Amino acid sequence: MDAQTQQLMRRVPSVDTVLKEPQLEALAAEHGRKPVADAVRAAVEDIRQQLLAQPTTDLDEPALRSRIVTAAKNRLEMAMRPYYRRAVNATGSSCIPAWGGPSCPPRHSIRFSRPYEAIR
Repeated sequence: MDAQTQQLMRRVPSVDTVLKEPQLEALAAEHGRKPVADAVRAAVEDIRQQLLAQPTTDLDEPALRSRIVTAAKNRLEMAMRPYYRRAVNATGSSCIPAWGGPSCPPRHSIRFSRPYEAIR
């Protein structure tokens, strides 16, 4: 790594410094410090990789900090987004009385005289 790249890497703020930003402190209060810190670490690593791939000298520390905060907020938003999707029950079974469906007909109820017969 040459001297110019080392100088550029020194401009990247530390994770602790970025976590002290008011926006991220509010997110840490809402979501917890660990997920926010993980998002900031990933954002800092992304910025470092970008700077190694395309070194630019026009970025100062406040600009880098702003980019890291924005990237961390986006990562955290993606991580906290609900991931459940609608699904279709294609199993053919619709007799679930607990869910308000029709009661199960007698042919669906299987009774075993002894518990170990269920395994066979």
